[in-house]
Amino acid sequence: MQNHHLSKSIIDILSIARLAPSVHNTQPWRVQAGQDELAIFPSSDLALVHGDPTGRQKVISIGIFTEACVIALAHCGFIAGKIDYQNDGKVLISVNSGVNKSQKVIDADVRALKRRFTDRAVYQKTNVTKAQLESIESSWKPNGAKVTATADAGLISLCAQLTRQGLSIALGSPDFRKELASYLVPSQKTPYGIPVTTLKSGGVQSRLMKKILAFDRVQSQEAKREYERWLSASGVVFVLAKGDSPAFWLESGRAYLRAALAIQKLGFHQATSAAVVEASDFHEDIEKALGTKMRLQCLIRFGASKSKYRYSGRFKPQDLLIT
Repeated sequence: MQNHHLSKSIIDILSIARLAPSVHNTQPWRVQAGQDELAIFPSSDLALVHGDPTGRQKVISIGIFTEACVIALAHCGFIAGKIDYQNDGKVLISVNSGVNKSQKVIDADVRALKRRFTDRAVYQKTNVTKAQLESIESSWKPNGAKVTATADAGLISLCAQLTRQGLSIALGSPDFRKELASYLVPSQKTPYGIPVTTLKSGGVQSRLMKKILAFDRVQSQEAKREYERWLSASGVVFVLAKGDSPAFWLESGRAYLRAALAIQKLGFHQATSAAVVEASDFHEDIEKALGTKMRLQCLIRFGASKSKYRYSGRFKPQDLLIT
């Protein structure tokens, strides 16, 4: 059935989907609405040359946005059909008008998406039940990607150690630090980037982080802080894929968002890091510990936190449109 109203509803759809998280909050996507198809184009704006040399994190981000579009479409009275990832990086979502089966579930997804934020604080240890872990894992039906959740102290410690090592390697590059500093923005009013108020490195240090990143000594200091943050997690979520190509990265991004929303619905705070995924062969240590041959694509730590909700800025819906 052709849909003649998608273009009229696109601003409402993007008002929800634009809340999708992305690497350094770069929001590397642009959108075009047809009669019965939504096209997502990779954006060359705000590209990470040193922080994402393979382009993995960009494609994962587009996968996250793709799933956010699926949720937003459902909320606005549409049904997302086939999702086609093309060789040029474009994503096509076939769209029909229709009534979705569970409006309560859709509304809960939208509420979780609106409330989800990255909390980079040190968490407070809290009990995570088997049922809670299962609810996170069941948020995504395994296809090309799989969600695994654990509260195992040994695995949390391993993630913390490897994240510390991976971040230390990354921060050892002056080019990486310079690029990262360029994405630190003064407040949530900036429509992209990482607001310094969300860094949780101490009030004065957060405000001075752009300058601090110019110095080599930040390498061990920030890596140690990130170790402490990850060690404080009550649970960790792994997103794994059957392969390591852009199509699997996209699928992993979709799974990531579903897992992140499941964490939000449980009332936990969350944060992510790509250090273990991207640095050297550290991902193999995680895969070995999990007893899997799948490739690690994403990591999310979660736990209890009293931090205030601090949201990063977003581009306006009309700024994301290609006309």
